[in-house]
Amino acid sequence: MRILTTVLASAAVALTAGCGPATVADSTPAPAPAAVAPSVNALVAAPSVPLAITVAAAPVQLTIPDVIGKNGAIASDELKKLGFKHVSYASGTPGVRMVILASNWTVKSIEPGIGTPADPDDTVVLTMVKING
Repeated sequence: MRILTTVLASAAVALTAGCGPATVADSTPAPAPAAVAPSVNALVAAPSVPLAITVAAAPVQLTIPDVIGKNGAIASDELKKLGFKHVSYASGTPGVRMVILASNWTVKSIEPGIGTPADPDDTVVLTMVKING
């Protein structure tokens, strides 16, 4: 804002210099105005580097597969190969609070449900029961 104020003030001084009523005694030409600061248009001129516009592609949707009854480790691998980045485990066995080694568990349900479209960044939860547990 300060540059714009300075430019406008300089332009006003340059335009009003030598103004006033003309008389016969003013036979000498007025001196050339001093260099004026660049115009406001020059300060906001288009950049000399071309701008690139990037259009984002539509988000990818994956379909939740049927992994019910499969070994937990195999089900998890299938989901990751399809592109799901966040696969979590939940215990469906009473008295067992968490899944430690997915290969010792069998998938009983999946969230979101089978056939549901989901983003690769969505969390997929496999609820499993302990084998021989």
